[in-house]
Amino acid sequence: MNIKLIGFFFTVFYSFNGQSFCPSGGVDLSQNGSYSHMTPSNQGEIGTCYAHSFVNLLSSQLGLRQGISIVDVSMTEDRHNIDSGSVNEVFENLRRRPGECHEYVNGRKTGRVLTGTGYACTSSTGFDNLFRSSDKNIISDLSNITRSLPVQYSLESDKSKYKKEVAPIFEKIKILAKNKYKSPEECTNDKRLSTIDNELEKLNQDLNSISKRVVTFNQKNTVMGETLVSLDRRKLKLNIDPYLMVSAEQENSLLKINTDFESLKKNILPLREEKTKIEEKKSSRNTLVLFAAEESKTTWNKIVDYHKKYGPEFAAEVLLKITNDFWPKIEEVLTQYGIDKRYFPTQEEFIIQAGENPGSGGPVYISKLINNYIQDACGVESRVCLPQGSKLNNFNGNRNEIKNKVGELLSQKKGIGITINSKLLQNSSSGNAHAVNIVGCRDNQVLIYNSWGTDCTIYKSDAVKGCKNGMIWLDADKVFHSMEYFGNMDPKGFVWF
Repeated sequence: MNIKLIGFFFTVFYSFNGQSFCPSGGVDLSQNGSYSHMTPSNQGEIGTCYAHSFVNLLSSQLGLRQGISIVDVSMTEDRHNIDSGSVNEVFENLRRRPGECHEYVNGRKTGRVLTGTGYACTSSTGFDNLFRSSDKNIISDLSNITRSLPVQYSLESDKSKYKKEVAPIFEKIKILAKNKYKSPEECTNDKRLSTIDNELEKLNQDLNSISKRVVTFNQKNTVMGETLVSLDRRKLKLNIDPYLMVSAEQENSLLKINTDFESLKKNILPLREEKTKIEEKKSSRNTLVLFAAEESKTTWNKIVDYHKKYGPEFAAEVLLKITNDFWPKIEEVLTQYGIDKRYFPTQEEFIIQAGENPGSGGPVYISKLINNYIQDACGVESRVCLPQGSKLNNFNGNRNEIKNKVGELLSQKKGIGITINSKLLQNSSSGNAHAVNIVGCRDNQVLIYNSWGTDCTIYKSDAVKGCKNGMIWLDADKVFHSMEYFGNMDPKGFVWF
């Protein structure tokens, strides 16, 4: 069976010259070599062995003593499932990153700021606490909030049905979110209400003028201490006592006031009526949205029903209302994980991400927001450039050829990464793909640099015997044989800087 090995080439590749598996005297890069300044990290309960393997290879190549952030490496390209991945994916995602970064040689900054190489972030940026375990991490906690809400139920296996029933809703959501959650109709109504209010404000100033004229008239003209005229501003009614006798001059004054008032009234009343109708319509729609949101909290089918009955815009409004209700809980989780408020996504950003990722549900757009936070927090000073000229290469070979190649690479003081069966390390009825580094060899053994910390007691008995500070000596034939266990899985291995 051919075994594919994935290589990261920073030097010229040369062919195997027939030397034996392990150089005479053996090799131990953890004692005298590129791993001597490093200590195995602990991936905890999260399946990030692929990220640890990549980081270990990168750190050994650059001589880094400060850690590379595993969270950053695992989250590149807005990945929402950091429990699985490959070195291929990590390398390509990091390599594509635009922006400036610092060049490192022998563990130190050279002072050169480069662009176009891609980069990783140091763990000093302070966001590695976002993923404490598989069950307790920021994405799982945020997803738990949205899990029962239809806002994430956008996954539809029937593409034609999805295109008809779901996609239009999320298109409207994007529009609504960018309009501060207002529909075009609502925006038009609000604009009209604003215009009406401005016009009424001007007319009210004219009404104030008439009111002052009424007061002045009453002050100058009373009959037996009774005022002759009163103005009800709310009802827009001018009351003139018809039974009181007035002079011709008083009558002319009252006639002028009444004429001006009636003219003003004709302008005010239609505006007031239009405003009332718009507000009643808004209130009625808001009531319906509230009812629909309450009814649709846990089922996407209800949203689809409202889409069919009232259109995608209404269904989008319902989803936004549901988002409004749980948004404070989102902010609470962000606060609990110590994210600076300046990095908080807005509700608008959150829902737009949902609209832009309608095929993958809640975790995707949550992870996009977290990834944005990570990228913002990872400034130029915290960026480590990938080595210039780095190139990803593949080659094939059977297990014996790979075994000999490992010896050749170790003689060049290069760490190697492979994917093995985890049963080699622990007593288990079934094994999983597990990425590790090979950092040494002696006789027919290889030294495994793992990502389970420095505790040797977690390994099965025969592995513990050859364990020191979390690095384990294992039978080379068993290690390379275990690579065949995974059949056509790609990659089987990854090599060298």
